[in-house]
Formats: sequence, C-alpha cells, structure tokens
Amino acid sequence: MNDNEEGASFEDNIILLTIDCLRYDQCGFNGYSKDTTLFLDELASDGYVFDRAITPGTWTSESFPGILAGRHSPDVSYYDELRFKAIPEGAETLATQMRGAGFGTVATVSNTQLTSHRNFDCGFDSFSNLDGIEKSSDETEDPGSTDSRIVSRLKDFAKETLTTNKVMYELNCRDNLRTWYSLPALANQLSGHWTGWPYTRADDVLSRFSEDLPAGTEHPVFGWTHLMDLHAPLHPDGIDAGGLCDRPRYRCHIADVNRIANNEDPVYKEMYDSVLRFVDDQIRSFVDALKARGEWANTTLIVTSDHGEAMGDRGEYGHWSHYPYDDLIRVPLIVHPAGGIEETHIEHVFSLSWLYELVAELAEIEAADLPAQSGVESHLDGSPKDTIAVTDSLRDWGQLVVASRDDWKLVRNYNPRPPRDQSERYSMLKHIPGIDGDILDRLDALNGAYRLSNDPGETSPLDVSAAPPELQEIADDMETPSQSVPEVGDEMAEETRSKLKDLGYL
Repeated sequence: MNDNEEGASFEDNIILLTIDCLRYDQCGFNGYSKDTTLFLDELASDGYVFDRAITPGTWTSESFPGILAGRHSPDVSYYDELRFKAIPEGAETLATQMRGAGFGTVATVSNTQLTSHRNFDCGFDSFSNLDGIEKSSDETEDPGSTDSRIVSRLKDFAKETLTTNKVMYELNCRDNLRTWYSLPALANQLSGHWTGWPYTRADDVLSRFSEDLPAGTEHPVFGWTHLMDLHAPLHPDGIDAGGLCDRPRYRCHIADVNRIANNEDPVYKEMYDSVLRFVDDQIRSFVDALKARGEWANTTLIVTSDHGEAMGDRGEYGHWSHYPYDDLIRVPLIVHPAGGIEETHIEHVFSLSWLYELVAELAEIEAADLPAQSGVESHLDGSPKDTIAVTDSLRDWGQLVVASRDDWKLVRNYNPRPPRDQSERYSMLKHIPGIDGDILDRLDALNGAYRLSNDPGETSPLDVSAAPPELQEIADDMETPSQSVPEVGDEMAEETRSKLKDLGYL
C-alpha cells in the first residue's frame, strides 16, 4: 500500500474524478434540460453541489498545477516550453497530503499532458498514464505494410495541415473558403481509427482504474482518475453510444471541421451532449463495480473538470489560454460523501486550487501548507464566505489573470508583447477571442470588470476600476514575469508532440 507508519483514522476512501472539457451548464444538476448527466444528477441529489466552482486555469496545462498542488503561475515550473506547466520538483501536493495522513494513493489517467515528466505523479504510490509515450511493440503497425504507410502519410499530411498556424488564423478570420480544409480534417479523424485515437476512452480508463484501486486493505485509499472523452476530437463511438445524437457520421465529421474553423455548427453541441451521456453511463458502471466489491458504502466521490469548453460562444470553439469567460473557467463540482447526505448547495466562490483543503476537510485531517489558500475554516458548513478565486494563464506573450468574487469578476492582461516571429503571432492569435483589430488592441480589450447579475453573458465589460479593489490587489499579486518561471525535465519527446498535435495543442 504505502510506507507510512502512521495509519489514517478516517476509514473512507476518497476518489477524485476529473473530466476534461466538462461545461458547468451542460449538466442536469446545474439546470441543463437534456438528459446528459442522469447518474451525476443522482449523485448530486445526495451530496454537495458547488454553484461557483472556478478552475485555476483556462486549459489543462494551467489548471492541474492548481488542482493537484495549489499552484498558480508564481509557483509553477514548466517543461520544454512555457505553455506546458509543471509541478516543481519535490513540491508538496494533494497526493502527498493524503499519503502523509496514511492513505494509499493511486492515479490512473488519460491525458498526454499529465505525465510524470511534469511531476503530476508526485505523491502517488501508483501512477499510470494510459496515454503516455511508451508503446509496446505489438501495438504498432508493421512499418512495411502498404496500408500502414498510406495511413501514416495521410495522417502526417493531415497533422501538418491542421497545425499550420497561418492556415488556422486565416480560417478563423473567415478569409478563406473551407471546402479544401475538409479533406485533411476528415483524413485526420479517419486515421485515428486505424492508428489509435489520441486518448483512451472512459470505459477503458475506468476499468483500469478499478483494477488499480487496492481492495481489502487496512488503510483507506485516495484515488484520482481523469477522462478525456469530451476533448475534441470527439470519438464517433462515444457519440453513438450516448444516444443523444442520431446524425450520420459524415454529418458529425462536417461539424468537427466547422469546430476546427470556428464556424458555428449546432450539431457539435449534440455530439458533445451525447458523449457526455456516454461518460455519465461509464461513471455509473464504475460505481456499480465499487458496489459489487462492497466498497461504495465507504467511498466519497468528487467529480469536477479542469476547464469547460467554448462551443460557438463568442464565435470560438475549444479552450484557449487568453479566454477569460465562464464558458471555460466555471466548472461543475459535486461531492458525494460516503453514504450520501441531503442535497446541499455551496454558494460561495470556490477555487479548485483549494481542492486539497476540501479533501482534508472530508478526510478530517490537517490540510497541507500549499501556496493557494482560501483563508476559511470550512468549505462545507454552508455559511457565507468572502472568498476570491483566481484563474491565470502565463505565456511568452503575456499573462491573463481573472479574479472572481461573489457577483464580480475582474479580468487583467499583464505584460502584453506580440512575438516577432510571424508563425508565433498566428499561434498567439488563436488564443485571443475576436477576429478584428491590432494584436495589442485585442489584448487590451480583455481588460475589464463584469457585474454578473447585470451581465451574465459577459458581453458588456466595465472599466477595471469598477471592480472591488480587493480583486485588483489579488490580480496584481499574481503578475509573473515569464522569465522567472523555472524549467524542469528534458526536451519533450517527438511522440508526445505528435499526440499533442492530435489534440490541437500544437
């Protein structure tokens, strides 16, 4: 189990289940009208529902140092490139907190970003990334086969086309026809069926996670698993299995091409909803497996997301570093304690950077001394809290900081500096909402304050001076020079880069 001599007095297991790209407003327990989350709705009816959970970052690389280690830009490292954040070597984390309290710690995840190279395994006795770069020899195609060579060339062509920054920028600006673009996009999806999808499906991840969780041990277990099914490209089998999208596959492929080009297509949301229903069904099956093992009654389950997903909001699809809106940073969070409770809504702003505090409260242990701290004694007692949650994203060309409290939200963009390299400029523009204006003007336009009760759609920003001064102070405290962030590890492997291209990160 683990080498700790200290045994945990708390007897329940705690499982953290994170779902990539899960939007707050696509969940039934948050008021969505479609049957996307029937099982999660059941869990929410017997647990805590956090109404204002805020993610630490706008995408996976920025979010998980906060979720797992309570760290934002002033306290992180990076791996190979600044955009690929990492947990510093030897840092205390949520997992080390639990291991120090006598818990066994197990992680089984699916995401090329969440690697041991970037120290996301810190504190786990057992850590498995099912989408890591290692592949056994019997899983690869025979390089001498004609079919393999054709597929490989097709895939290489598709990847090169899909990741050409100039092409992407021109498409997003509506400057080109998209007809020709359909071929490489379709080729990239079809090749995934032959050479492997860029992530492992939820049913396989949860099956492996269930196997990895130790049974019948004398110590409780803290486990973490991460699911990728809602991350584009959406797997056709997941769309079909969810049962909420009856479109023919060719129509789904067209919708995915439109997604890549930021061309609004309502079919993509149908596809997303259907995959979410598939994921929900797999979580039900996972819990059924725990029940069959006699372990559900003493298991606390936490379900949340590392970020949301833009789906035509403001003319954008995906998740970008300089996208400060609730489509990305407000996420679902439910806690189903062992045995369940009467449904309880937690209304104060809660940052996922404080997740370690929440888990410590559930486990009845002392919280670790991590950088992000809420300053409250309890997140579950129902009393009003004057908390401020921070979201930030640091790139070579500037830092986005969002401070959220109660009804207010402040957005600041620090140190904007457009890169000189033309390709990098195109890459940068992908991450900034809007298609018009000079680069610096577009970055400056991100600065603003929102009174969410008056402007829930975040369409009419106020001057930054309108926000409470406490929000400005905490935003200023987050300002981080890019050159001050330390690097960890070696150069990223080419196979890892290839998978990141498949997922649209490069």
